[in-house]
Amino acid sequence: MTNKLSSLDPAVINKYGVYAFDYIEYPHKSFWSNDFGDAAFRGALVESFPRGGGASTALYVHIPFCPQKCSFCICHADVTSDHGRIRRYLTDSLYPELKLLSDFISDCGLAPGIREIYVGGGSPTMLEEKDFEGLLERIRPLAPPENIADFNIEVDPRRVPPERMSFYISRGVNRMSFGIQDFDPAVQRAVNRIQPPGLIEKLLTPDVRAKLESINFDVLCGLPGQTEAGIVVTMKKVVELSPDRISFAFMHYAPKNAKHQLMMKVEDIPDFFTKRKLFAAAIEVIEDAGYVRTGFEHFAKAHDAVAMAVAAGRATYNSLGATSGRSADMLGVGRHSYSAVGDYYFQNVYEQEKYESELRLSKFPKFRGFRLNADDKIRRNVIKNLRTYFYIDIAEEEKNSGVDFARYFAKELAELGGFASDGLLEMSPGRITLSEIGKYFAPQVCRVFDKYAASGVDK
Repeated sequence: MTNKLSSLDPAVINKYGVYAFDYIEYPHKSFWSNDFGDAAFRGALVESFPRGGGASTALYVHIPFCPQKCSFCICHADVTSDHGRIRRYLTDSLYPELKLLSDFISDCGLAPGIREIYVGGGSPTMLEEKDFEGLLERIRPLAPPENIADFNIEVDPRRVPPERMSFYISRGVNRMSFGIQDFDPAVQRAVNRIQPPGLIEKLLTPDVRAKLESINFDVLCGLPGQTEAGIVVTMKKVVELSPDRISFAFMHYAPKNAKHQLMMKVEDIPDFFTKRKLFAAAIEVIEDAGYVRTGFEHFAKAHDAVAMAVAAGRATYNSLGATSGRSADMLGVGRHSYSAVGDYYFQNVYEQEKYESELRLSKFPKFRGFRLNADDKIRRNVIKNLRTYFYIDIAEEEKNSGVDFARYFAKELAELGGFASDGLLEMSPGRITLSEIGKYFAPQVCRVFDKYAASGVDK
């Protein structure tokens, strides 16, 4: 069997066309409980960050505003051009949440060891420079600049003047992530995001590139109107622009939850089979350009920290994408933000009024969460390894978990036999390895180990 997806029987591709989570976390948020609020979060912090514990943590800051809605987007963000409204969000809720977190950590003598900052949204580059300065002042008690190894901000290239790049760099930003999605003009019109490559070229001058440690491009697969020829043209332009990292994820179509996605014509959205063909064609361009695969939908240049972490076996995956594994935990602040702390997950409320009211009561505005038990942690580790490395070292898993892998996962191993018969993976007593073609179905393989996933097909 060749390594080309085109060599695979279409019936096999469609056979595995079942819905699978992207496994940013395990279990998925839909299985979390509403019983995890302020008190549970405080307890999790005390349990997870004892003084002198040597933790390394990422701080995620959510700015939930965009100047216009892209029809593909599932991020939680309000459309506005009112900078007064954005400023009120900062002063009336985000800053108080940062202070509440900082004060609690200080009063309890905790040591989260924040080493990374990630400012996302929404479009965080909507913040005016004075507001960005104000945000940094409020972050400083939690994360002194001298302790920060990585400082990343998401950039909307359409509305950032070139001089803003130097401003961010002067304030400690050393990594930037650019929302590209697709360069095909027809696709851009279909998703309400007009963005020619020239915009990115103007921002990423030689001087800016020299001062940044890493540049990431986000590209989406499965957008309305995408064709195999078109995605190849887009990806060739992407590798020509030479980012250090490329994220190439599938668009998640969920109009029940994201009603603005109804702006897209459903008949123009590629089906499962077509999306896999688009995905394969684009990945071939990426890998031919010398990028290393650092996860199911992530790629990096060989010198990049994530690629080196994959080679060393230290890389992992979380809601920020493929990471070098420096920080195991993440503290999220801002409306709708997400935290992963020790054995716990938490998510902030969506509604601005509820967000503010909880903070006025000096409560952390959490509305749901989850505590992983021993079985959850074993399965999470297996799933993370599959989506990051595309294999399971059974001896290593047994060493880490203390279980007999063959007995513990007897049902799952039997189900994997079907994948093996179709050439998507190889099984031996010591290792389960996805084939080159099988990598395109990594989420479906991960789903086998997901005890919470509903049975049957859910497209």
